[in-house]
Amino acid sequence: MLFTGVVQTLKETGMLFTLAALAMPQDAVAQDRSERRRARGEEQLVREVWRGVYAKTNVGTSFIIPVTARSAASYPGVVFLGLGVGGEFIDRERFSAAFEASFSQGLAQGPRTESLVLENSLTQGDVHMFMGTGVVELSTYPTRRFGVGIRAGGGVMVMPLFLDRGSEQFDALVAGLGGDSTFFDGVHDTALPMVLGGPTIEYYTKLSHFSVGVDADFMYAFGFNPGVFASAYLKYTFGGEKAAREAIRQ
Repeated sequence: MLFTGVVQTLKETGMLFTLAALAMPQDAVAQDRSERRRARGEEQLVREVWRGVYAKTNVGTSFIIPVTARSAASYPGVVFLGLGVGGEFIDRERFSAAFEASFSQGLAQGPRTESLVLENSLTQGDVHMFMGTGVVELSTYPTRRFGVGIRAGGGVMVMPLFLDRGSEQFDALVAGLGGDSTFFDGVHDTALPMVLGGPTIEYYTKLSHFSVGVDADFMYAFGFNPGVFASAYLKYTFGGEKAAREAIRQ
């Protein structure tokens, strides 16, 4: 008898819940479901995609395009390294705009000293380029994790002369260039203004806060030659919860 009473009580309770659900306005039910879906969506977005202030490192290659008398020979790329910080100042679900500041080094392989004299080039040996740049990056997102964009900006480039001006090698090089050491002053003793720009690709990984991508920048240093920097990068984004929640609401 006790078991039968318990079963009857449970049945009556279940019927009451069913009647209560049926009596609830349909708008309220739909709203409740919508809020639950939105909450799940926010949780998923926050967990998968982070945007905001970030740190970034690039590794790739760089090479100089010989188009002026300053470098008659080609300069094949060796390595390009960069460290940068930035952040989005416009952040939408399908569009973002960010500013990025970075310090980078490019190394291109130059001709041998004896060849340099014969070519009458004004750069010495391997070309070490140290650059401080700032760029604005505009990106669109065809999918939640994948973005494509364009970068443009400028900065300064320094190419120190890795050759002692008092050495025999330097004297021989100057002699081969006609005895005028001022040939080197415009490139190696001056900070050269530069501009750069190109496409960028980014993929937000399933590892929270981390994304990977590719930058391909065409650069021109005034007083020198144009060049290309192509590199892959790893980016770590700090925070981002607020931006992710706002993105799903929009």
